[in-house]
Amino acid sequence: MSDARLRALERRYRRSGCLEDHVRYLRSALRASALSAERLGLAAALGHPAARAVLGADAPPLLEALLDDPLPRALGPLSPAGDEALSAWAQALAGWGQRVAVGGAVAAAEAVLPRWTWEHPSAARPWPASAGAPPDARPALALEAARGWLHDPGPARARAAARAAEAVREVLEGTFYAWAMDAAMACAQAALLAALGDGGDPASPLAFCLRCARDAESAWRRQEAARAGRRPLLASVGRRNAEAWLRNRVASALVAWALDEPPPGEAA
Repeated sequence: MSDARLRALERRYRRSGCLEDHVRYLRSALRASALSAERLGLAAALGHPAARAVLGADAPPLLEALLDDPLPRALGPLSPAGDEALSAWAQALAGWGQRVAVGGAVAAAEAVLPRWTWEHPSAARPWPASAGAPPDARPALALEAARGWLHDPGPARARAAARAAEAVREVLEGTFYAWAMDAAMACAQAALLAALGDGGDPASPLAFCLRCARDAESAWRRQEAARAGRRPLLASVGRRNAEAWLRNRVASALVAWALDEPPPGEAA
């Protein structure tokens, strides 16, 4: 298939938003080697409808199925918000390789970085990765270092990510709010994942990053409810809601990368 024909199919599905058009485009991209089977499989595992339709019976199991634990459903809102399901989800995601694990960690840290900048407004502006940046910018610089590794996954970028992650520890002692500390730790963990190297297992660091990001969002939502005079949700319910929100953010970002689509929130 010619590149022009493939681009025409892409424009068609973007205009129509129709599942059938999207399936036709992905199937054609796969046949033309413009899309790898591995990336299509990742999108399918994350629940992308068109990717699953293309693969049919060969589609991998849904990662969300790992969260289908009958105990929390039986106990209802009083059930504890354990980490087992999130760890299993991270383990399965890391099984797709370090690039996917780092991409997931970056998406999680990006989602909660505003919880750090709320306490440290000076970190909200872009800063160069240099001595001129204030200490408060270190979590954002660690996140930027992880992004840099995604674009150029070589040893130089890995070493830069390791240094950026280490620098975050120095600013945590002066952090008062739990959500800000957890957000900063998520950024540092994303950078540490980038520095891990091919020989390491990304599953545990990814799970820790996701837990930090979830806890940052959950704590933030509780204080926002209190600030607005609303009764906060039970802690277990709040953590579960924040976890679902975070998984959706991570999955959306990874699907966009896998299928070479615009990031969530951007126009096509």
